[in-house]
Amino acid sequence: MNEGVLDGEAIVLTADNRPLLFQETMKRLGGGRPFFFDILYFNGTSLLDQPYSTRHELLARHIPEEYRPPRIVTADAQEAQAFFAASIAGGQGRPGGKGLEFTVCRRPARRCLV
Repeated sequence: MNEGVLDGEAIVLTADNRPLLFQETMKRLGGGRPFFFDILYFNGTSLLDQPYSTRHELLARHIPEEYRPPRIVTADAQEAQAFFAASIAGGQGRPGGKGLEFTVCRRPARRCLV
């Protein structure tokens, strides 16, 4: 990758690799570890109209796993619930999800979901 725009955040981890609460992370600006969960632009090409499945595949090829949050793709509600529970138990304050066909569009001064 020569140039790209990534969507992510910096998270401060404890000695046992658990994320600190967002409020604690904000007190320690500059000391966080980056986690990237989306790619919006890659080597001269906007990816805003591409589905999340395509963007994540590209992200996974160029960003090492240790810099991406844990992820699951499932249609099984119990499996999703177990993943959610494990995320909370592991210290994730706000695990979320995206549909595989989720795209992003930009409008002046506004971000919209399609």
